[in-house]
Amino acid sequence: MTASIPVSNAENRSHTTQQKSTPSSSTDAFEVVVSLLERQREAYEQLRGLSEEQARLVVSGSSEDLLKVLAQRQGVIEALTKLNSEIDPYRKQWSQFWQALGEAQRQRVGGLVKQVEGLLAGIIEQDERDRAQLQHAQQAVRNELDQVTRSSEAINAYKVSSASNQARFTDKQG
Repeated sequence: MTASIPVSNAENRSHTTQQKSTPSSSTDAFEVVVSLLERQREAYEQLRGLSEEQARLVVSGSSEDLLKVLAQRQGVIEALTKLNSEIDPYRKQWSQFWQALGEAQRQRVGGLVKQVEGLLAGIIEQDERDRAQLQHAQQAVRNELDQVTRSSEAINAYKVSSASNQARFTDKQG
């Protein structure tokens, strides 16, 4: 069982020189991992709140406020990326770490991992709904612009036709 946070390869490479060795005793490692997972859970809870706010703003069409929320989300994602780099040494030795834990410790770590994974799954689902909503709104704007363009072309065609007809019906005297 692992708690994984998506991190790009470039971010992974940038953190490889900063990796810390894992504590020597399983009790120390347990305390560090629990602390990291709790911090990770808190960050995902914050991200979930921002995701919910983002959903409200997508529906309302408030693009300026949406950009502010997206900037806040980026800050939380950067913090999660840093946490991920701190968890990575434990993840690489997860089976050894897991085997060294007692049953109560496994339940504690496993529970935190499940909470983190659940939060992440919920955030991803909400983001997918928001993406679909934004695509729908974008298509609606495209359709409206196409209609305006066609209406303008029709009006302009009528104006040209009317101007040429006007000259045809005037008599030579005025």
